[in-house]
Amino acid sequence: MDFGELTLAFTDEFTWCWDDKNTGGTQWVSFWHPKAPKGFRALGSMAFNAWESANLKAKIPHADKASKTSEHLVALCVKQNSSEASKKASTPALAAPQDYEEVWRDTGSGGKHYCSVWRPIPPKGYVALGCVVAENTYDKPSTDAVWCVRRDLAFRSIVEQTYTDKGTGSQRDFSAWQNKTPGFNSPDETLTALIAPNTFAAHVSHNQPDGLPEMYVLCLPIPSDEPDPGATPSLGSTAKPAEKTKAKVTETAWIPFTAIADKDYTVPWKLEHSPFYKIERKASWVLAGHINNTTSVAQKTTASTTTGTTDAAADTWGVDVGFSFGFKKGWTSPIGSGEFSMSFSVTTKFSRTETTTKMTSETWTQELIAPPHKAAAIWVGNHTIQVVRGDGTRVGPELSFNDAKSVHYDEFPDK
Repeated sequence: MDFGELTLAFTDEFTWCWDDKNTGGTQWVSFWHPKAPKGFRALGSMAFNAWESANLKAKIPHADKASKTSEHLVALCVKQNSSEASKKASTPALAAPQDYEEVWRDTGSGGKHYCSVWRPIPPKGYVALGCVVAENTYDKPSTDAVWCVRRDLAFRSIVEQTYTDKGTGSQRDFSAWQNKTPGFNSPDETLTALIAPNTFAAHVSHNQPDGLPEMYVLCLPIPSDEPDPGATPSLGSTAKPAEKTKAKVTETAWIPFTAIADKDYTVPWKLEHSPFYKIERKASWVLAGHINNTTSVAQKTTASTTTGTTDAAADTWGVDVGFSFGFKKGWTSPIGSGEFSMSFSVTTKFSRTETTTKMTSETWTQELIAPPHKAAAIWVGNHTIQVVRGDGTRVGPELSFNDAKSVHYDEFPDK
């Protein structure tokens, strides 16, 4: 699927590069390089805190059950597309590294295999999103192994420790840190997401790193439809209108499956049937008040409805679909072997970057006045958010709430 200038694809196939067999270290680790689909490249190798998983098989299996997990691991691969965004760009979105610098090798570790970790050296204006591990060798990897990304399509990551070589006896200290997405608010009116491709940063220390050259994640526009606000309701007679207008899909956006906690399906099913999920917003109008004034003097009443949503409802929805419902920092979702952060305000539309400080459930009231011999009505906007799989089936419940910032008034007759 196209995300701006890049096409994204997942792979669950990897080449084994190294594991810490016989090193005597205190932590399990293995390094794997993604086998990219045809036309794609990886953005870095993967560091994994075990030797085997549901889809990874160790070079030499270990009898200890701790050496294997039940995870089904994936990595994100990319290629340049021919979209309008690509045609307008002055430089390509991707470039091969010019060279590599060796960060670490396992000399002195006592390991059965050979390990060397290499940092891509990007061309000017580009950044690397992860290190590359050579396959059981101290030789430098090919520059065809990964892509570097143009700097404006990347964002500084936070990192989480995957491995340290404590206890191995290696001549140099080493630690591997998985690139993760920080909380994020888009800097402009575009709908933008941070996407971690499952890569790692390499540090010649056991301490927390700060600002390593490869500490980046992707920062890309989300594929979405142009917002369609839909029609506002109107009074066609003096009769009381329906309590709620028919809901209409007003906007959709697509996100990687790694951002969704869809526990009903396995990772292999998602890779085949729904590598990307759709966030769908529907809009309708809820009647908050109506007066049919048959007198010769103005009549008034207090219109009211409940706006926002309760913490309990938002939390339940978040558990079902994998999003944390927090307007202050946007929606973030660390799910499975990837991570995703997106600036998303549902109070008006997906692409709006302003967010409310808190979404609370409260009673909204407003005085409604009907002129003599007229009917008057006031409506409040209603928003429904639903996550949908690639095959059209729904994930979890809808999240629905009224928004007091969307208010519409009408009279009948108009004159």
